[in-house]
Amino acid sequence: MLVIPFTVAQAPIASAQPTKFALACIGTETGYSVNFAYRWGSSGEWTSATVAPGKWLKLTWNYKFAGENKSPALNVRYDDNTTGVTNIVRTPLKAYAATQSDCEDQGKTFNFYQRGTELYISEED
Repeated sequence: MLVIPFTVAQAPIASAQPTKFALACIGTETGYSVNFAYRWGSSGEWTSATVAPGKWLKLTWNYKFAGENKSPALNVRYDDNTTGVTNIVRTPLKAYAATQSDCEDQGKTFNFYQRGTELYISEED
């Protein structure tokens, strides 16, 4: 796997189509929906999101031109404490350069998990 600056890597792509966007996919293996926020880059507004069990939430950054493979870093933040005490954590995630929004074939995938009272996100591939 080739790692490109700004946390975008080229996923194995079967077609010769130029890449169109950065793609990261977030799921949950907790058995319940998880609320979190994300943003591309280190500044700007956070976007609220919810991912349901058994589903992928696709996060994309559109490139300025076809074939580009650079994007700002993807950051997520969430409450990692499941006891009702708030403890917000921020985690940088990677994304793959992609030609289509297929999480299984081209997306960099992550899942939320719960260990005891702690919620965490982990890379899947």
